[in-house]
Amino acid sequence: ISKANELVDVMRERLPGQGMLALSIAAICFSLLAMSTLMACGWWLVTTRGGTPLVGSVPWTETQRFEQVSRFDTFLTCLYFALALSTTVGFGDIAATTTAERVYCMVCMVIGVGTFGTLIGELASRFAEAHRAGSAMRHRVQDAMNVLRVEKVPVMLQIRTRRYIE
Repeated sequence: ISKANELVDVMRERLPGQGMLALSIAAICFSLLAMSTLMACGWWLVTTRGGTPLVGSVPWTETQRFEQVSRFDTFLTCLYFALALSTTVGFGDIAATTTAERVYCMVCMVIGVGTFGTLIGELASRFAEAHRAGSAMRHRVQDAMNVLRVEKVPVMLQIRTRRYIE
């Protein structure tokens, strides 16, 4: 993750406006995926360590045929649960049935919601920053074009200047 952050920092220095916005979105998505992957691995660990299901509940490992599917499918199920948990969607098709699973879920809810909220706030901030930068650039171009009109610069030169600035 630290290497990815270093790469993002280097790319931020080299990419202009929209490229930087795309990079920021990619970095936020990567962060969300990394957090969800860690939560999914933790969920798998807590689930496979056993524990007695609470009275009247069926473990999700039985309802999802946990032992009959590939490791990749098991990982995807855990990742699905982690994303549903961190985004507070919680469809209910996978539920914590042991005390350890419930404690883990509570911790993940707090961490996941905080992290997810931070990432969404960062994404909104990046979009607002890109909008401000684009608006400022449009104003500068308009100011330059106004000066060229006032100074009666030939139209073809005005067009070429505008293309150069943009």
